[in-house]
Amino acid sequence: MTIRITATLTALLLLISISTLWADDPIPTDNWTDFGSSNTTINGSLAPVGAVVEAFDGAMNICGRQFIGAIPGRYLAMPVYGDDFFTEDVDEGCVGSEHVIFMVNGKLATELGPDTDVWRGKGPIKIMDLAITQDFGLDLTGPPSEFGEPGETVQHDITLENTGDGIDLIDIEVTSALGWQIVSQPSSPAYFAPGSHVLTVDVVVPAGA
Repeated sequence: MTIRITATLTALLLLISISTLWADDPIPTDNWTDFGSSNTTINGSLAPVGAVVEAFDGAMNICGRQFIGAIPGRYLAMPVYGDDFFTEDVDEGCVGSEHVIFMVNGKLATELGPDTDVWRGKGPIKIMDLAITQDFGLDLTGPPSEFGEPGETVQHDITLENTGDGIDLIDIEVTSALGWQIVSQPSSPAYFAPGSHVLTVDVVVPAGA
C-alpha cells in the first residue's frame, strides 16, 4: 500500500511517500537455518519492497532479519542464527528443534509454510510464506510560524505520526516552496514505528527576503 501526502509548512513543501525500527540487530554465528518465501503478503497482497521480515527465538531474541527486495512478496535465504554455546552470557538465537517466531513490519505473522518453523541448523532452505494484516496511516503537524532575519538559518520541527499499527518505510523529500536553501533535513528513506516522531528541517532565509 502506498500513500502520498503533500503538506505546505511555512516556507516548506514536504512530500512524504509511505510504502508500508526495530530493536537489536541479529548476532551472526557459525550455525543457522535459511528461511525464504516468494509469497509473503500484507493485507492479502504481496508484501511491498522494503517490508521487514524478522525472526526470533522462543525468548524473543532477534536472530534473523531481511527486507523484501526488488520482487514483492519475496525474501530469500534469510539466515536464522543459532545460539553460540561458547558465549554463555549471550543468547544469539535458536537451539536444536526450537520453533522460530516470525514477524513482518513488527507484527506477529501467520505462518503459511509449506515447511515448518522448526530450527534445524544448516541444510536446504526452508520455505516459509508469511501473512499479516496491517493498518496504514500518517498525520503531519507543522510547527508554529518561525521568523528569522535575512541570512539566518531557521529550524522547523515537524511532527510525523505513524497512526498505523506496524512499521512503515517512509521516503521524505523536503523542498522549499519559495526556493529557499535547505541545509538540513531528515534522512530518507527511514523506518518509523507507530507513534510520533519529530523531524527537523533547517532553512536559510535569503538575503533579499
